[in-house]
Amino acid sequence: MVTEEQGSKVYNFLDNPECIVLIIFQNMAAQLFAMDSFPVPLKTKAIYFVKIAKVVVPKDNPSSVLIIGDMASKPIEQLATIVDDIFVPLLANPENHKNWATVVSLDVKEHVHSLKSTVYQVKGQINGQTILPMPVGVERLDSIEKIVKESDGKIVDLHFKSAVEGVIIKWATQITEVLSADSVSAFKSNQHLTPWAEVAFWNNRVHNLEYIFEQLRDQRIMKMTTIVQLTNSAYYPCLKNIYANVISALEEANDIVRYLKPLQKHFKLLEETDFGDIAVCLSPLMHVVCLVWSNSRFYCSSGKIIVLLKQICNLLITQAVRYLDPTSIFQSDIHETKLRVRHCIFIFEKFRNIFNDYRKKLPSYFENEETALLWTFHPNIIFNRTDLFIRRLQIIEWFFDTVVEFTKLERIEFSGLKGRILSTRITEIYSDFNEQFSLFSSKAYDVLEPEDERFEVDYEQFKESIKDLDHRLAFTLSQAFEDSHNLDSVFKLFRLSY
Repeated sequence: MVTEEQGSKVYNFLDNPECIVLIIFQNMAAQLFAMDSFPVPLKTKAIYFVKIAKVVVPKDNPSSVLIIGDMASKPIEQLATIVDDIFVPLLANPENHKNWATVVSLDVKEHVHSLKSTVYQVKGQINGQTILPMPVGVERLDSIEKIVKESDGKIVDLHFKSAVEGVIIKWATQITEVLSADSVSAFKSNQHLTPWAEVAFWNNRVHNLEYIFEQLRDQRIMKMTTIVQLTNSAYYPCLKNIYANVISALEEANDIVRYLKPLQKHFKLLEETDFGDIAVCLSPLMHVVCLVWSNSRFYCSSGKIIVLLKQICNLLITQAVRYLDPTSIFQSDIHETKLRVRHCIFIFEKFRNIFNDYRKKLPSYFENEETALLWTFHPNIIFNRTDLFIRRLQIIEWFFDTVVEFTKLERIEFSGLKGRILSTRITEIYSDFNEQFSLFSSKAYDVLEPEDERFEVDYEQFKESIKDLDHRLAFTLSQAFEDSHNLDSVFKLFRLSY
């Protein structure tokens, strides 16, 4: 074991009756690690030891109280293999049902088939694929379909027909769930995704729908379709709708993927261009967005374009945060960082102006301007998070301005009758400001996260502290003004105040 702590977990498992699980695995550096609970998916194979009962593991015959086995890095695939190679052959074998009642035998077969289907559906979902389950007795499909065809639907195995109708309901539920999914749901869960999420969503959707369509074209499903059609099943219209909906959704997804491709190079350009030079990338990006809106048959809907534009804003915010580096924003040179903050504000304001310009000339992207589809949604829907981010930047800019002003106090000394007293007060004010500055700038959270309300609370507290310091400073400068006996002293005070 790598550490003493790892070794203690092994001893604890052996000697402590309450500890019933031990997992030993090898990391990428070929070092052994131990865990006393089932871990998240591992990258390497592991060995598990599970106690049959809460006992101390005996030294003489430890295997008598332990279940020992391998745990694959992909447990679902391992489970699928176990179900296929062990459970299904064991429980579905008619030789093992000889002494069972017919009802029990059929019930076990249905449950085994259901388990197998569920495992494969979960496995498919992990891989981004929707697997359509087959009915119980599918191995008899050829003979059943042949009888149905020969009798023109008058003779049919009712039990098998019922099983087919049952899976049609499952298919309808699965496919409805796939078709109802959209990228808007990510925003509902407060995830700040970039346009790459939109690209990935539609690419995955195409692959999944193509996989579903290939399954629907499978000879087995085609034969099931023949059975429900010839027997006038009430579920035949449902099956027809499934075919139609999948074909329609696949056409939509392919169209959108085709039109999102030209945008990808612009997204990549936004990521690779230094934020200081990013302004030149904004107009070409919006031009292509307008082309997508005017040419795509399926992406010209407010819901989809709103998602895309919000994701573009998120990408700009991500790049701005990287440009400013929130971990060192208050430790860097104030004047240089302030220029960076001001540039970020300029970029976001420029992007909003570009958006408004292209929104006005959107009709020119259509062959017939009179029938052009316009963006009728309010811009605040797009720029809500951007506006929050700009406000955060403006607060930070104000903070830097405040720091610059109070830094002037470090070099101030007063002369005259009250010079020493006034200078001491200024030193105290400057010291108190440095204390507030250190307190405000040492926060552990991300100060550039616009949704983090802790910053607003700390900002209000800091602002109140600055107000108090301003009052003390004003009182001190007022006394210094009264103590000034020549124009030179008065002008020095004016230069300090402005």
